[in-house]
Amino acid sequence: RTAFLALAHQAAGTGDFVAAFQGFIRAKDYCTNRPQTTAVCLHIVSVSLAMNNLISANDFIHKLEHTLRSASAPSASASSTGGSGNNTNPVGTELDQILVQTAAALERM
Repeated sequence: RTAFLALAHQAAGTGDFVAAFQGFIRAKDYCTNRPQTTAVCLHIVSVSLAMNNLISANDFIHKLEHTLRSASAPSASASSTGGSGNNTNPVGTELDQILVQTAAALERM
């Protein structure tokens, strides 16, 4: 995953957005947790927008929203059933939602 990300960042830096897109797609296959998936999907959205590939950008924005919704669902059900009483709403969740909203706004431009 790290090697694919490095290659994709290098390709994006040189303006080869097709290679960057392919590298980020390959890196996404090796993501093992939600923060990794979120970060890679955001990279894919930004490269898709740079290529004017709005269909791919839209697809990955929906994948981001689904990832964030599925991650927040267990914590919401635990707090509604009494759970442990800890109201731990990680800052990362709010940041992820802000990033997804920003990506959605960029797509609409």
